[in-house]
Amino acid sequence: MKKLLAIALTLLLSACNSTPYQEDVDNSDKLFSEDYPVGGYSSEKSTLIPNQYIVMFRGNPFTPSETADDYAMIRATAICLEQTMPFIEVLEYNLTYIHVPILNNKPVVRYRITCLDTDKGNVLAKDAVEVYKRLTSMYAMTLMPKHNRMN
Repeated sequence: MKKLLAIALTLLLSACNSTPYQEDVDNSDKLFSEDYPVGGYSSEKSTLIPNQYIVMFRGNPFTPSETADDYAMIRATAICLEQTMPFIEVLEYNLTYIHVPILNNKPVVRYRITCLDTDKGNVLAKDAVEVYKRLTSMYAMTLMPKHNRMN
């Protein structure tokens, strides 16, 4: 019991940082390891539907769900811009939480998106450049995917 309390206190005092915008490393079994905080973004391209992706962001117990949501969207728009597709359509959104004993729950955001080359006729399409710039400036990030509309 004392060891568990010491670990919890150490975490609260020294590692109360939310997960940064980074690629996810699967070390969920090492919650109290030196790799803490864990989490980040991951993405997978659909093998069946062109330009469709699953994008996820897994936060740690100190990551607000809004931040996890924004980081997942940053990654989603970056994928579209890297593919020279300036528009994004969100097809599916899901927010869940992973229970962590003693600490807050870890948010997990999942988007299913399609990258589009035009928004004509699609009322759900959003300008990926505008969304990307708004969110990265909100978090003071200097990431810039290669895309001619970014300049």
